[in-house]
Amino acid sequence: MIVLMILIELISGPVIGENSVIYMYLRLKFGWNEVDYSIFNSVHFGIQMIGNSFSLTFFSKFLKLDDALLGIIAMTSKILGCLFYAFAPTGFYFYFGAVVEIFHSTNYIAVRAIMAKTVRSEDLGKSNSVFGICESIAPIIFGPLYAKVYSLTLTSFPGSFYLITTVMYAVAFLLFLWLYLTGKKEAKSRGKTVETMKSIELEA
Repeated sequence: MIVLMILIELISGPVIGENSVIYMYLRLKFGWNEVDYSIFNSVHFGIQMIGNSFSLTFFSKFLKLDDALLGIIAMTSKILGCLFYAFAPTGFYFYFGAVVEIFHSTNYIAVRAIMAKTVRSEDLGKSNSVFGICESIAPIIFGPLYAKVYSLTLTSFPGSFYLITTVMYAVAFLLFLWLYLTGKKEAKSRGKTVETMKSIELEA
């Protein structure tokens, strides 16, 4: 439960932080105006919808990948996308970053799915409340943090705030990996227990 709370903070916080400074960054680096930014947001939203649909139909239903593995894919996608965003020399490369992070939004699906499977049904309401509190705290922390980093690196490397996101999502990647490996280990232990019980029954 604590790991999931940390994941929610690491996942939602950077998005809020980025949104607080991204328009200023795009206006400074590429000379974009409100229309350019709106067009990018629309394209980005469409790409994320495609990524979510593909993840649910292909990764989850067809390949039946573990939820934590979906989180790992999402983290990898976002990390690579952030590197394109941070170092993009032109608007074209910035748009390409949106394509690279196509599976980013899958992380929310992964966390909710893991929570639903690990928390008892009678405690789901409490868990959702706790997650809501974590998400409400994120703007207080990450908004000022990203604004401060952007102002300090404005003349040297204005895209540096994306590197903060990269670090945060790298930590989230490791947490998803831990959940995946732990889940595989527990499943293996349960399998051995079932085999042992069957052997005992056959001997009896």
